[in-house]
Amino acid sequence: MPGLLLATNNPDKAAELASLLSGCGWDIVTPRDAGVELDGEETGDTYEENAGGKALAAARVSGLVSLADDSGLEIEEMAGEPGVRSARFLSPEASYESRFAEIQRRLAGVPREKRGARFVCVIAVADPRTDRVRTTRGEVFGLIEAHCQNVVASIHPAHVREYDWLVENLHRVGQLEYQARYRKFWAMNAARLSPSYCAEYFRRLDAAARSLPALGSLVTDLYKVPAQAKGRQSLQFSFATKLLHMQDRHSPIYDSQVAAFYFFREPDRALDLQQRVKRLEDFHAFLRREYARILADGLLTKSIAAFRAKFKPLRFTEEKVIDSLIWAFVSRLRNGGLGDGSIVYR
Repeated sequence: MPGLLLATNNPDKAAELASLLSGCGWDIVTPRDAGVELDGEETGDTYEENAGGKALAAARVSGLVSLADDSGLEIEEMAGEPGVRSARFLSPEASYESRFAEIQRRLAGVPREKRGARFVCVIAVADPRTDRVRTTRGEVFGLIEAHCQNVVASIHPAHVREYDWLVENLHRVGQLEYQARYRKFWAMNAARLSPSYCAEYFRRLDAAARSLPALGSLVTDLYKVPAQAKGRQSLQFSFATKLLHMQDRHSPIYDSQVAAFYFFREPDRALDLQQRVKRLEDFHAFLRREYARILADGLLTKSIAAFRAKFKPLRFTEEKVIDSLIWAFVSRLRNGGLGDGSIVYR
């Protein structure tokens, strides 16, 4: 039986991993069994960097296929902290008690229902023969699933009907009635966009039916059109993703609710346009991969089924259902509408 080295110096974690891997077809080996010493330092900026670095270092020193992990708690009211630095929060020497005391101090005064958080874990496996590292990520979606009926109930049926109408009548994009309903549905009126911007936007929405533009190019081109009064330009990334989504309904939609769910912060306006667009594009690409993972791993199966059973939508892709669930979930969480706000881990 081939050996699999658990790349951790923590005996409790090793025991937990060994239990989870029981019967996996590999001979589970600890660093002590292998007679090796591991450097458990975590200096990466991502869970993948930390887990992958530890697994690869262990594989090289032991000659065995090695498994390592990195995990963290991401708290919304703390902008995603402690996150990837959970084990180094405050200081590497800080105790769990002092770390959680500090978290409680920072969250003092924050209502329980607004204390959104999630646990993230990445597992990495490294092969010493090739130095190849494979990673997989798991996150907690149990809160949406546990409250799926409440989340779905908060979505108004008119939202579903209007979306279906917009998709079915996309060929009427040049008509004023369609444009008015589109602007209202996608909250373009609230942005007070200039008539010239709206005209160019709908021209490009029509053209996208014949040739779908690249997101970055679309965002940059629309930026050139004054979006607000007095000729002021502004970066309207969310509306650009909605335009692409209407022509490719598997494409994710970016807005403030989705950004909040994933603790994504808008790029600093001090950055130049190219840098801002690149960071937003990278996040949108992450959403594509993330929604595919949610579907592949069945993370929101119950919630998606509840949505479809209640509304019987005609034009909603699975990706659009996920978008609607996340949007509704964040809205309810911010408004204190999810029971006692407890996070349910699955």
